[in-house]
Amino acid sequence: MKNNNFRFVTNFKNPILYDVIFLNDSITTNEFVERVLVDIFGKKHNQAVKLTQKIHETGYGIVGSYIYEIAGQKELETSLMAMDENFPLKVLIKKQ
Repeated sequence: MKNNNFRFVTNFKNPILYDVIFLNDSITTNEFVERVLVDIFGKKHNQAVKLTQKIHETGYGIVGSYIYEIAGQKELETSLMAMDENFPLKVLIKKQ
């Protein structure tokens, strides 16, 4: 049997990531933001509390970085959840 040496060449580029950013407002409650961060973004409770505080203090916060499709899905889920509960939470997606 003939021994063929195969060499696999991969040319994967680093994916372009997009930041998902929450903007602070005076109506959306901290409890709601924390719940979104846990339920949609998979943060642990203590991480969600710290990130929510940062958003409140600075006016915005990057809540995660994802490929475009996932960032868009998380933005959509967050926006729908906010609309469903009558909160004006604004979510932006920005290319890194």
